[in-house]
Amino acid sequence: MTTRNRRPNKGQIDQFFDYSVLIPARTIYIGGEIESPSTDCVIKALHALKALNSRKQITMVINTTGGNEYDAWAIYDTAKNLKVPIRTVAQGACMSAGTIIFLAGGIRLIAPNCVFMVHDGSDCNIGERKNVERWAEFGKKYRTYAYKIYYEVMKKANKKITMKDVEHLCLLDTILTAKEAVEKGFATGIL
Repeated sequence: MTTRNRRPNKGQIDQFFDYSVLIPARTIYIGGEIESPSTDCVIKALHALKALNSRKQITMVINTTGGNEYDAWAIYDTAKNLKVPIRTVAQGACMSAGTIIFLAGGIRLIAPNCVFMVHDGSDCNIGERKNVERWAEFGKKYRTYAYKIYYEVMKKANKKITMKDVEHLCLLDTILTAKEAVEKGFATGIL
């Protein structure tokens, strides 16, 4: 019997609402602000689903306007390093830090009416000037991580794309329709 034909029991439904993971469907739901408490739940869910079956695909459904970039990278790195097939699905909004998580999927599907947005992100550092300068320098380095993964997926759709093109794309908010996200290589298909 496949997991698609089995109905979740009450405990699994309760767990879904507590942790945003539907175990029988091997699906994790990521919504709202990307931040530490929800990030920890997503990372635990990824490890738990891998422990249950290390060969079977895991789906992450994403609907977020963004959030903490460090938390997004934690989810991205975990998903990429698990060596489990990952499918990501963007619905509603996939913006900012959410795009980093979305790109962890080998299969990346986007809903027809989803809004996809990439940009450089933002920093808000206050304190001693030397520390603010250090964080600004670090921000420049860290931004190139996103550029690199954007470049890798976009290069598959357009062999002529350059890192300069990616930097220009991220200079301001670049807001894309589902069709445009596929054309640019961010998504592999439309739902």
